[in-house]
Amino acid sequence: MNWDAIGAVGEVLGALGVILTLGYLALQIRVNAKAMDNQSFRDAQEFVTVACLPLVEDAEVAEIYVRGMKSFEDLNEIEQVRFHYLCTQRIHAAAANMNLVHDKVSNRETQFWIERMMRNDGFRAWWQQRGQWVVATPFRAMAEELRLDVESHALEEKPSLGETYRAPEIAS
Repeated sequence: MNWDAIGAVGEVLGALGVILTLGYLALQIRVNAKAMDNQSFRDAQEFVTVACLPLVEDAEVAEIYVRGMKSFEDLNEIEQVRFHYLCTQRIHAAAANMNLVHDKVSNRETQFWIERMMRNDGFRAWWQQRGQWVVATPFRAMAEELRLDVESHALEEKPSLGETYRAPEIAS
């Protein structure tokens, strides 16, 4: 066998090695991207869980939240501060959910969550006075659009805080 033939075989094997390495790297990138998506989803769910914990763990906080959702103005100054931070935590959880989970269905579910909060007079009053200033502009615009929708349509199906809200089906 001559050196030219050995060189040609070496080049073919080298090219095959490069192709296999690129295929392996593409597979690893795909697996890593899926793992990152899954972690982002878990992180977003954790934000929501943490935002709900004060309401579950403390009856006094839950009572302030329920009264504040009905009428922000009827809360005393200390209760308004507590309600503000409860709502801020919930709005930040919703914003984090939308930033971390780039999935049309998950984002629509988060929008329904915000819409459900906007259906409460007290929450809308808080939003207009304080809430809209605690979030980034793109999220603020989306939430403000939901507030205007809720107010302009005077939606008949206004669930109370204790009722289960069922979101409409989402077309694929």
